[in-house]
Amino acid sequence: MPATDLPLLLDAAKTAADIALTFFGANPTVWDKDANAGPVTEADLAVNDMLSNTLRTARPDLVVLIDYPGLHLVFARLARLHGIPVLHYVAPQYWAWAPWRLRRYQRSVDACLTILPFEPAFYANSGVPSAYVGHPLVDHLVDHPPAPAAVEQVRAQPTVVVLPGSRRREIDLHLPPLIECTRALHATYPDHRFVVLHTQAKRGEQIRATLAQHGERANHLELHVGELAPWLAG
Repeated sequence: MPATDLPLLLDAAKTAADIALTFFGANPTVWDKDANAGPVTEADLAVNDMLSNTLRTARPDLVVLIDYPGLHLVFARLARLHGIPVLHYVAPQYWAWAPWRLRRYQRSVDACLTILPFEPAFYANSGVPSAYVGHPLVDHLVDHPPAPAAVEQVRAQPTVVVLPGSRRREIDLHLPPLIECTRALHATYPDHRFVVLHTQAKRGEQIRATLAQHGERANHLELHVGELAPWLAG
């Protein structure tokens, strides 16, 4: 893909009505590998075959992949083998946990969109064209501000918000050490509230079960399932 086309590609992606789609030409094909993101499975390989057939027959102008680099970089390499440019939305935060993976990323995508404002400089140093497009959570807060009374209720007491992750596997990995970490914090700051937040009822039940398994060691934690905005604004 000529470098001169990248600004147009980035501008088109930033102004798309709904960026959370995987576009195959004029007819979008959407595949949502949600909740249980983990090791690549046989189902993932079947999707890989489906994608390869679609790329060969539909010949899209651009493939936009959303998040989840563990699987999507496999898809990206496949698209590039077919000569189709790839744009990745939600660039991996390699700056925090895996800078050595940048070389593979550079070979897999033509450009990426970041959700943190300092990330384009990081990717520019690695030769990956990128643009900052804002964070969905911030956009949601701007478009749907919380009720002032709800924010004031959160602010009534010093509060530590715990966000264990959006997927089942993430919660399984993150929540137990977060319980122990916040338990130590609570011993130092007993006047603070410690609240575990999630928007999804299904994941809320998972969190509730994990807290119950930890018994008294998790008694300092409250669980709130629902809107995040008052807590984030508070």
